[in-house]
Amino acid sequence: MIQIKTYWLTAMAVAAMLTGTSLATCAADSGPEKASTTTPTDKVIRERGNSPSSGAKRETYPFRGKVASFDAASQALKLEGKTTQRVVLLTAQTRLMKQGQPALLDDLKPGEEVGGTLRKSSEGREEALLIRIGPKSDAPSTGTEPKAQPVRATNPE
Repeated sequence: MIQIKTYWLTAMAVAAMLTGTSLATCAADSGPEKASTTTPTDKVIRERGNSPSSGAKRETYPFRGKVASFDAASQALKLEGKTTQRVVLLTAQTRLMKQGQPALLDDLKPGEEVGGTLRKSSEGREEALLIRIGPKSDAPSTGTEPKAQPVRATNPE
């Protein structure tokens, strides 16, 4: 045990001389008694420069819910909630998919399960990038699904 401590102290002294830090700083930061708390994930985050503590928010995030209503005039999709309804806005970039195929606005019916990807607008409103209509599929994605087309207006009748 004494040999291990002597080895560590010698190694820290050499490192301190090479880097210009004090021996007390090296001894407090490492040693056989203190286990490293840096995980491989922490290293990757530090290398990429997007630390979770940096305050950076994700640009997009997933959502799921049931359609309460859809207002075609304002392009607002309301999802059922326990106490309030969540409002998701559709834009020209919103893609609609149903069973892996492009869908129409007419497919957004009350009670229908939906999910997809949202982003926050500069005004703080939630805008849909992708809406998948129908229950969540348990089958793994093969990556061969056709690319959905942007939202198309429905035929007024």
